[in-house]
Amino acid sequence: MAPSLVIRCQAGRERWAYVPVVFDELERIDRHYPLAMVTGNLMQHSGSLTVMSRSLSEVFSEAFIQVNERDTVRFGITDGTQVRLESRRGQAIVKVKVTDEVIAGMIFAPGHFSNARLNELTYVTETGTAPITAVNIRSA
Repeated sequence: MAPSLVIRCQAGRERWAYVPVVFDELERIDRHYPLAMVTGNLMQHSGSLTVMSRSLSEVFSEAFIQVNERDTVRFGITDGTQVRLESRRGQAIVKVKVTDEVIAGMIFAPGHFSNARLNELTYVTETGTAPITAVNIRSA
């Protein structure tokens, strides 16, 4: 740990404070695009070439989004169905996987299934980090 991050104090005398995190890269969420989409890698897939692996394709072979169960009720979609994922820049058709691994109001989309073209929905950030994109989902 960097020395500047070490806080010296007497045991039992620590004082903790909540420090909110501001996501400057967060796109505006509104009634037209009410969900925040985060893109990233899966443990099984780490890039676009891993989709060529036969064994990895048995685990995840096609583009999908992870959606919280409360959002599936809100948007009238079900596990395993195809949905139209829309942003201010475009749209894609992907399969829904219902999970409790993402919070309501947010979806996760693995970014390495090139056939889904999810990068066309996102934008380039100034920091080089993955963008948090405002999206909507509808039945396909």
